[in-house]
Amino acid sequence: MRTFLAALLLAGCTAPSDDADVKDTSDVESDTDTDTDTDSDPDEDRDGDSYPASTDCDETRPDVNPGVALDVCNDRDDNCDGTVDEDPDLSWYPDADEDGFGDPASSAVVTCDPGSGAFATNASDCDDTNSDTFPAADERCDGLDNDCDGEVDNGSALTTWYPDADGDGYGQAGSVGTLTCDPGAGSFASNDSDCNDTTAAVSPDAVERCDDLDNDCNGSIDENEAEWTAFYEDRDGDGAGTTSLVYGCDAASAGGATNDWDCDDSDSAEPVFVDTSGESRGPGTVARPYSSIQTAIYQANTCVRVAAGTYYEELDFAGRDIDVASLDGSGSTFVQGIGNTSVVTFQSGETAAALLQGFTLSGGAGHFSSTSSSYVSGSVYYYYYDYTYAGGGVYIYRSAPTLVDVVITDNVLPAATNTTVDYGSTVYYYTDTSSGGGLYVEYGSVALEDVTIQGNYSYSGGAIQSLYGDVTGVRVDISGNNSPYPTVWSESGSMILDNVIFNANQSEQGYGMFYTTGGGKLELRNSVLLSGNYGIFNGGSDVMLSSSIVSGNDIGIYDASGGGYTWVLTYNDVYGNDLDWQAVADPTGTEGNLYVNPRFTNWIDDTDYASDDLTLGSRSILVDAGDPDAARNDVDGSRNDMGAHGGPSGAW
Repeated sequence: MRTFLAALLLAGCTAPSDDADVKDTSDVESDTDTDTDTDSDPDEDRDGDSYPASTDCDETRPDVNPGVALDVCNDRDDNCDGTVDEDPDLSWYPDADEDGFGDPASSAVVTCDPGSGAFATNASDCDDTNSDTFPAADERCDGLDNDCDGEVDNGSALTTWYPDADGDGYGQAGSVGTLTCDPGAGSFASNDSDCNDTTAAVSPDAVERCDDLDNDCNGSIDENEAEWTAFYEDRDGDGAGTTSLVYGCDAASAGGATNDWDCDDSDSAEPVFVDTSGESRGPGTVARPYSSIQTAIYQANTCVRVAAGTYYEELDFAGRDIDVASLDGSGSTFVQGIGNTSVVTFQSGETAAALLQGFTLSGGAGHFSSTSSSYVSGSVYYYYYDYTYAGGGVYIYRSAPTLVDVVITDNVLPAATNTTVDYGSTVYYYTDTSSGGGLYVEYGSVALEDVTIQGNYSYSGGAIQSLYGDVTGVRVDISGNNSPYPTVWSESGSMILDNVIFNANQSEQGYGMFYTTGGGKLELRNSVLLSGNYGIFNGGSDVMLSSSIVSGNDIGIYDASGGGYTWVLTYNDVYGNDLDWQAVADPTGTEGNLYVNPRFTNWIDDTDYASDDLTLGSRSILVDAGDPDAARNDVDGSRNDMGAHGGPSGAW
């Protein structure tokens, strides 16, 4: 850099001392001058410097002639003495830090070319040991007089500092600043833009969060929709939401709730809530639930919501068409009977609006009823007492409730007994019997959806007994129940079910079966009837069986009615029973009926129903072999698969 500066300065020395007086004579003899002898005249003075060509060494420049006093540093022979630059006019000063400013404490070197090393044509540097210090430098906060003005860390080096208590790089708005290079100990910022200097979560460049703060200092709180959460609308403010969604940072500000439990969002008293840790007297709110489901049923007008847990009580809907549902489903919410009656009773005219959803019902003793009669024969008085227990899990009389996601299990009713007490002149006869170990329906109806009836016992109808009643349902698992007489007994009513698993139900008398009689009807679609004494035993009803599998039974299909009733058998597989058909014409090979190994994913013909997987294996011929009607297609849109997992309702 220094060599370039010297060359630049030397080049500058070539300019005439007074350009205004210079006369350009380069074209004096132009096109009008044809005298070539005159052009080479030794006495001619073409540059006008009063020296003829005979003595002037450069007739093109008036500042070069023998009369020039000094031959300065300009890389030419100014005085025409035959030497160049013999009278130096440049002073050079050592520039140790090479910042273009020389050391004022050094002596000047007067020469055209100072030679090797760093030199400057001035002596203005106040510190020639630091290239950051020279007259044209910017003042910095570094303890030096950078601009050589005699002051340290002043002027442009100074910054106004504001307290920054939260250390987020933004000073407290409205605070007093300090103009200095170093604000000292503590946290400071070079601005006063922070609207809240107590938390680093708030500053002008922060992202607005859901934290009840104005994070980005724009005057609004929690307005960033990207941070909002979806909640369930709660117009009545009872803590229970509907299925409609609202959005906000929290449920309260959004006008919502974290659940969709509400059945009436215009009434803050509904639902009535129940929790095992609740209170005996309510008031049944989310914050203060009842501890008893039955108490809540009495208090509710529309619905009851029950938290997970085990409730030791027996429930009676008492004529209320209300929705009683658990919050976590049948796998987490249990009602355990206490030995008095059925676990749940509907006997006061409840309609389909009476809904029980999401419970496991166990330990029911059954609804008790008795009749008595007497007569006298000679001098002996005879008394007859008949005691009946019905509906261990659920008892329905002249009512029509709906059950969804209900497990009815381990309800064991008394076996039939006959006792005689003879006092000679007085004889007492006592008869005990039971029916509908899991579910009992009389002069009523029930709609079932995703209902499991397993491991129950009664004298007849170990799983279900329906007298003059109607049972409809979809996805019903009836397995492992026991009774001397039919597992499912339907008399003088209808039973219409889709996607039934009827597996490993047993009977001491050989009647573990679907039994229908009394002129009613039985319709089963996409069902499996496996590992029992019978599949279907028709004692006197119309029967329709479609897209179903009957296998592993002692007798598959038996008509004991003596005729006169209609059988509709289409797209079924009746295979591998000890006797497939009895008193019924074998329809195999017609109407889509087959006789093939069903090839379940995992099924063993035994009493262990829990380990069975009754989906069809990929190589089963029964895949896409059920009812071809498009209305009966599987959930995935393909043709109906035979068995309990086929058809439009086959998604268990």
